[in-house]
Amino acid sequence: FIYMMLSLVGAALALSHPRLERRHVPTFARAAAPLAQLVHTPHPSGGGGDDESDVILRVSRVADADGQAMEDTGRSVASVQFMITRAMREELAALGYSAAEVDAMEPSRAGAILAQPRRKPKSKRSRFELRFTCNVCDAMNSHSISHHAYTRGTVIVTCPGCQSAHLIADHLNWVERSIAIAIAISIFIAIAIAIAIAIAIAI
Repeated sequence: FIYMMLSLVGAALALSHPRLERRHVPTFARAAAPLAQLVHTPHPSGGGGDDESDVILRVSRVADADGQAMEDTGRSVASVQFMITRAMREELAALGYSAAEVDAMEPSRAGAILAQPRRKPKSKRSRFELRFTCNVCDAMNSHSISHHAYTRGTVIVTCPGCQSAHLIADHLNWVERSIAIAIAISIFIAIAIAIAIAIAIAI
């Protein structure tokens, strides 16, 4: 009984005395895997990159989802988990990808899309079908012609029957200039021949 009373008194003193209070037991939580963002970097001089693209894809410093740089972890690139950052999401949205498509997209595919050179898509021009009868072989011709070329350019089609060329439109005066140049060259050659003959006769 006396031993039990002494034990209770000792426990009470340990709880009340500041030097004898229990130490706080630290808790540990597993840290999230480090994340890395893919960024565009100009090709180094003499790097032999693709001529159509002046950027390459590299791994920047470890960063969080907002693109804020974190301390280096010392891990190799192979051990870093890639992610689609907010900046990449904005670029993909500008290219026409929806938020759902970006969420379902693999980070490697997103990086490959952003690494491709940007090209302005060609605007579609209206076209119409032209039908006519060839005046050489009387064959029926059917050709798809751009309305822009027909009204502002030069259109020459070839008959599939006799391979004759037909001038449909020449708003650029390409054929007229070609004919004028050919005539000028012919005249120059004729004059040169006449001069050569005259010199030969005089000698």
